[in-house]
Amino acid sequence: FFASIMQLSVTFLTGLNVIVQCAQDEQIKSLVERIAGSTGVQSDSIALFFNTVALDRTRDLQGRRIRHVTQEKQISTWTQGQIADLRQSAHELTKKELMMLERRERELEKQKQEAMNKGPSPTERRQKKMEDTMEKVGQEAAQLRQGTQDAIELALSRKRKLTELPSGDSSSDDDDKPISAVPVPAPPLKKGKGTAWDVGLGISDSDSD
Repeated sequence: FFASIMQLSVTFLTGLNVIVQCAQDEQIKSLVERIAGSTGVQSDSIALFFNTVALDRTRDLQGRRIRHVTQEKQISTWTQGQIADLRQSAHELTKKELMMLERRERELEKQKQEAMNKGPSPTERRQKKMEDTMEKVGQEAAQLRQGTQDAIELALSRKRKLTELPSGDSSSDDDDKPISAVPVPAPPLKKGKGTAWDVGLGISDSDSD
């Protein structure tokens, strides 16, 4: 519970930073101190807050921040040995960073080489298999379309040939072959009594005789 109150107090003080930057007089400072004191904030935190705000807000006649001016004065008091040590530290830090970058590049190159020697990853193998399957399906579809087109063209060409032939030639070759005459046997004549026609013929023949 106390930690929650402290967090809310710090948030509230941060919100008052704009007011303190605009006008820092004793009335506003005392008001902030009373509000912060009622929430249990220590006086050291309040002093640090106002000192930080004052350093960030205060500028010299040339427009430079007082904090930067103070840092420049501290740097001007350094000896040549301190400056050399600082440069050496910066050089070592830069050299260390370069070594770390080179080591990282070597590790990445090693990982890349290991991946190449190991072969394609499972994802790449699945992708390659899918591409091969799609290519095979595309080839089969193209062959099917070509076969269908060839069958259609063959049927159309036959139809055109039939329509271009004359009417007399439309019969097949079997119709042009001569039909061989098949002898039909005559029915056998029965011996015996003749018919009336035969009798009449006989009478007429006898009369003529």
